[in-house]
Amino acid sequence: MSEPRLSIIVAKAQNSVIGGDNKMLWHIPEDFKHFKNVTNGKPVIMGRKTYESILAHLGKPLPNRVSIVVTRQDKYAIADGNYVVSSVEEGLKKAKQVANENGTKEIFCIGGAQIYKQMLQYAARIYLTIVEKDFNGDASFPNLDENDWSLSESKKGQDIKDVSYRFETWDRR
Repeated sequence: MSEPRLSIIVAKAQNSVIGGDNKMLWHIPEDFKHFKNVTNGKPVIMGRKTYESILAHLGKPLPNRVSIVVTRQDKYAIADGNYVVSSVEEGLKKAKQVANENGTKEIFCIGGAQIYKQMLQYAARIYLTIVEKDFNGDASFPNLDENDWSLSESKKGQDIKDVSYRFETWDRR
């Protein structure tokens, strides 16, 4: 079986901000739907703070996805059927194992900022939502080096109030 592809999925403001105080700074229903459609049924790797923000928002881990949480906390408690790991490398290994067991060909990194930064070197694809506005926040996504990445798809989203956005797919060259 071929090795599953690691993809990153992220929404960022035009100034690269992805969040503040462990929260998203915008609410775009079409982006949530896009996230769900793209990641559904696939293992997702995330940091502890991202996992905790999902729990705070949904009251449970993401449905129909195996969550793999990277944390330095010993004995971190997590919902059954999900995994705790101590490094992104360990997270990748576990996600690939889960993907192979489930027959899925793609695994995802879903944040936050520190995890994105560490995972970027391993990623083959990035699903990027660009919110065409600047936001103030304390977490950002690294700039992509266009020598390493090529834009393979771009689609404008439906404007919400005063916010425009677009969905892009970037593939490693």
